[in-house]
Amino acid sequence: MHLEVNNCDLTEDGVKNLVKEAPHLKFLDLSSISGLSLKLLEEIKIKKPDLLLRQYRTEKFDPKDNGLRVPRRVIQKEKKKEKKGKKK
Repeated sequence: MHLEVNNCDLTEDGVKNLVKEAPHLKFLDLSSISGLSLKLLEEIKIKKPDLLLRQYRTEKFDPKDNGLRVPRRVIQKEKKKEKKGKKK
């Protein structure tokens, strides 16, 4: 599951609940959401190491960002899992 919640008024508690209640979440885009602490982001990374987080702290995006909404490596990993599931 992929989710983009960029440019909205989501609180730290809201992000915590979102991550907790979505166990199948693989990619979460929190771009330009102000007020999220680095402590929260590190906590999420520790609790959900397989969750890919995208979070830019300003309106300027990372120049290395390829513009894809969900990174290609996340999509490819899911496709491989689907193929393995069909073979069984």
